[in-house]
Formats: sequence, structure tokens, C-alpha cells
Amino acid sequence: MTDIRGAFTYPCGYRCTDPLKGKIEVTAQPSGNEYADLKNASDDAVDLGGYLIENQPYTYEVRSPTVLQPGQVMRLYVGPGTDTWTGAGPVRYWNLRGANFRNDGETVRLRTFDDITLDCYHWGDARC
Repeated sequence: MTDIRGAFTYPCGYRCTDPLKGKIEVTAQPSGNEYADLKNASDDAVDLGGYLIENQPYTYEVRSPTVLQPGQVMRLYVGPGTDTWTGAGPVRYWNLRGANFRNDGETVRLRTFDDITLDCYHWGDARC
């Protein structure tokens, strides 16, 4: 019997790439009503389903299908709320309590389960 969990646990070590690499731009609002935005910067529709948004030590798995048309943005609020869809794209909630983004510096990154970074946003004293 094959244990497929290893493919989702260990980082890619050689010639690592992903079809969405270079197609998604991540930004974040680290103060006030904290959120991360994931913008489809490509000319094609993309499905973010099955990818992870990471702000250490937290991760958020994007449910499939979460298809963004060119220019659309998925906004992920850090706090609690009810997932919706607007004309600009999906609005999701991480459902974490309190302020989680350090204002003086942190990162938000979009990655695969095998740790391929698609895009990373940093502020303050943090680096991607």
C-alpha cells in the first residue's frame, strides 16, 4: 500500500515549479482589520483550491473550487466572519481571534503543500 501523505509533507527539493507560479500576487493589510489579498495577475482563470496561505505559525487551505478570473482578488480576513462572493472575487475568513499580523514585520505567503512558494508579501523588518 502506498502512503501519499509524504507528497504533501516534504518540501520539493529539485526543479520545483507549479502552474500558478508568477500568476498570483499576494499583498496584505497588517493593521486594523487585517487581511491578505491574492490577485490573479495572469490572463487566464486560475483555481486557488488546494493551495495554502501561510502566516507563521498559521496556515489557511483554500477550498476548491476558488476560481479567480483575470484581475479578480480573493480577500482573506484574519478574523471571524462568513465566507461570501462579491463582483471583485471571493471573501474568506481565517476565523482567528485577535490581531495576528505583527505591525513591525511579518510575511504572508501563498504556497503549495510541498512548500513551493508562489508569491510572498512582507512588511517591516521581515523578509520573504
